Amino acid sequence: MILDWGSISKYAGTFITGLVVVWMLTPLFIRLGPILGLMDVPGGRRIHKHPTPRSGGLAVVLGFHAAVLSIYFLFWPDFFGLLNKQWWGHFAIASSVLVLVGLVDDRWGMRAWIKLSGQIVAVGLYVYLDGSTLGHVFGVNLPMSVDIIITVLWCLLIINAFNLIDGLDGLCAGLAFIAALGMAGVYLLRGNAGDSLIGLALAGAALGFIRYNFHPARIFLGDSGSMFFGFVIAVMAVESAGKSTALVSIGIPFLAAGVPVIDTVLAVWRRSMRKISARAEGDKHSHAIMGADKAHLHHRLLSLGMNQRKVAFALYGLNVTLVGIALLITLRDRLTVGLGFMIFIVVAVMLVRHLVAIEVWETGKVVITGLKRPGIRNLSRVLLPFTDLVSIAVAVLLSGLLSGREDYWSYDKQQWLVEIVTWAGPVFLFLGLGRSYARIWSQAVFKDFLMLFFSLTAGTLLSAVLIAFQFPEHTEYLLGRSCIFLLIAQLGIFSLRGVRLLANESMRFAEKSRTTDSGKAVRTILIYGVDSEADLLVRHLQSDSEHGDTLHICGFFVDDIRFQHRYAFGFPVLGSTADLPGIISSHQVTEIILAAPVDIARQETIRTIAATTGVQVSRWVTKVERIT
Repeated sequence: MILDWGSISKYAGTFITGLVVVWMLTPLFIRLGPILGLMDVPGGRRIHKHPTPRSGGLAVVLGFHAAVLSIYFLFWPDFFGLLNKQWWGHFAIASSVLVLVGLVDDRWGMRAWIKLSGQIVAVGLYVYLDGSTLGHVFGVNLPMSVDIIITVLWCLLIINAFNLIDGLDGLCAGLAFIAALGMAGVYLLRGNAGDSLIGLALAGAALGFIRYNFHPARIFLGDSGSMFFGFVIAVMAVESAGKSTALVSIGIPFLAAGVPVIDTVLAVWRRSMRKISARAEGDKHSHAIMGADKAHLHHRLLSLGMNQRKVAFALYGLNVTLVGIALLITLRDRLTVGLGFMIFIVVAVMLVRHLVAIEVWETGKVVITGLKRPGIRNLSRVLLPFTDLVSIAVAVLLSGLLSGREDYWSYDKQQWLVEIVTWAGPVFLFLGLGRSYARIWSQAVFKDFLMLFFSLTAGTLLSAVLIAFQFPEHTEYLLGRSCIFLLIAQLGIFSLRGVRLLANESMRFAEKSRTTDSGKAVRTILIYGVDSEADLLVRHLQSDSEHGDTLHICGFFVDDIRFQHRYAFGFPVLGSTADLPGIISSHQVTEIILAAPVDIARQETIRTIAATTGVQVSRWVTKVERIT
């Protein structure tokens, strides 16, 4: 598409209109906030220190609609495209319902389920008025009833993603600005120039608001503004999905709204695991999935010592990266799609490595506690081959897509099934020969993973050779596809077996002494035992973001000579029970936690030493229980 001055003026005019209108209206709503009772008072999970108006969403809504109307009546009177005047009318009605729900919540507060019901009404009204649905997801055409349900769920996901991420000055508005520019870029690259203007209208409104919302913020978006940002991004994706390829329909909008979506997925994951753990311990009333906590991405970065500005810019940078991946994929060139996929894998690994310690621990607690049950242990032996099969099937499909076969998505189900069997058969043969299903992976060592690597490689080579004999003209194609298949299959199969070891290794680098302003740790903890229960305890102490005390784990002590003066889970084994007085003195221990079975005589010895030194003793059985 060639850009002339007329086109540039439309884009610039739309963006500037949204920016200027919000810039001019926001000071008015700063003054109106106290009058309307839309004030955010410090306390609880809030990190600001002074009462602040949360009426900024109204300025953003008005600025966006002003910019959109300028497109239809000023910059592009003969506008054509999916997001036309008729679309705007339907969206304006539905979004008004959502904004009203947000204003009521900002003014008087609202139960989570009532708020969710209001969101469903707004999204359902939009689907009813406009008739737009996703139509298909990743190339799979959906029945009408399923299509409507998935469309509503998609919109709810994006709406709540932006709502949940709005906990830091300038964060939600900045991420909405980046996501809106990303969606505008996607529309431009796909030849929908008119529709890209809607993204620019939202980007301009977001940038105009950041002027007053960046730290230290003079005004907040409130739920009305944050949910409105999410709604616009969600419906832009819905409108484009019916005309999109399989990858563009959901994948690219998902990346464009990357940071809010990731934060929401982590929140649901984290709270779900906590709820399962609580129920297993007999607590049926805590850890609501729709509840609040202080473990969002911005809270975690703040806990690392970053200030609000640095956290905002760090998350901006992450979202820019994800938007860049989305734009690379949009180009539909084989090289750029592959490059985008590689960058996405790197970003995903970094996120898992640095930001999901809490979720890993909560899941580990559920899994390890559950695996102690005999029935679950037997079930896990059956599930491992099944999950391997799923990993191999995903590797077959992705390798076929990324290796450049233009007709790959035209395969019918029978062809895909034959492909999966052809690739999976030799791989499973070598996994069996390598005793992959006879090993105890929670106690695996390096040579076990080395054997797993050789088994996967040998199975992949055998699959490629068998296919090459059958289709000799595809030999060159098979070489590249085999490499892609092996990489993806290893990623899935290794991660299933090595996630626990990866978590332990992450702790070695993640642990930092958490101290008070005076520089002294409030709690210095020494742990007895180095088995799986100690592993869970370490994760609990490191991950419990709701714990009020600051703490420092100085290490372990155990009476097994094999572990003396070694490391476990990233911490030193400082000695045995006989060395306990010296350990307490040299490390200024304030609490001992027993994370392994202790006979009565040894327990009495530990309690006696602790009593003479003023140290508290507790027991860990999936939770800390004080015994002295």
